[in-house]
Amino acid sequence: MPEIYHYLDYHQWLEVAFKQKKAEVPSFSHRFIARRLGLKSSGYILYVMQGKRKLTETMAIGIAQLFKLTKSQTDYFLQLIRYAHAKSSQEKQFQFERLIALRRKHVKNVEPEQYRFYEKWFYPVVREALALLRFTGDYAGLAAMITPPVTAAEAAEAVELLAGLGMVDRDENKVYHKKDAVISTGDVWQSAVIHAHQRELLGKGREALDTVPKSDRDISHLTITASKATLELIAQRIAHLRSEILEIARLEKEPDRVLQCNFMVFPAAMKKEGR
Repeated sequence: MPEIYHYLDYHQWLEVAFKQKKAEVPSFSHRFIARRLGLKSSGYILYVMQGKRKLTETMAIGIAQLFKLTKSQTDYFLQLIRYAHAKSSQEKQFQFERLIALRRKHVKNVEPEQYRFYEKWFYPVVREALALLRFTGDYAGLAAMITPPVTAAEAAEAVELLAGLGMVDRDENKVYHKKDAVISTGDVWQSAVIHAHQRELLGKGREALDTVPKSDRDISHLTITASKATLELIAQRIAHLRSEILEIARLEKEPDRVLQCNFMVFPAAMKKEGR
């Protein structure tokens, strides 16, 4: 069964979970689910999976029982529904924060002792690049994929560090793989290493304006007036967007590149006290 904590859309999770269950038990059908939930139409469940219909929490509990979800998984499933069905922006944010609080327990965070991962900009890039090829030790080939270029020695340095930190491992065929699909520093970090890493990435973004074709990048900006409260709301929305992008990346089936996504919001002018 797909890991429900990796999803932010209950429609998508249900569709994937259904297909897996159907492959194991051919008699497990839309009609079977509808009958167990007391629904008159089996098409309703299909429409739910397609995002055209909504689940009630009562239906969700029935589905959780059918898929044998644990209590914590059921709580998360119900929260996915509350988040999806929230109407106002305030309610949406409230439900999102509750969702992330439940999800945080099940997403791999980088521990402070692993912050060496952020010492050089290309360490995270190399880790993601390992998903693009069957890497067994061709450091020159791995280095050639990175933009801007790194040396074979730097690629080897990155792989050695990643293995030492437990972020990649090798299978019986000596092929390297990422150990966790998604990693994060978490919501609380104060390390100077992270600040230095961010400064370095901002520099790479600036270089991309000149070195990466416009068709392969999306760089834009806004200049607006706002209050401190609005700044906080924007920061929350960016956090929301980051989580959604991580989810999109996790569900990627055929990656062919590593993308660096930078987010910035900062004051460019402010009113002075007494004026």
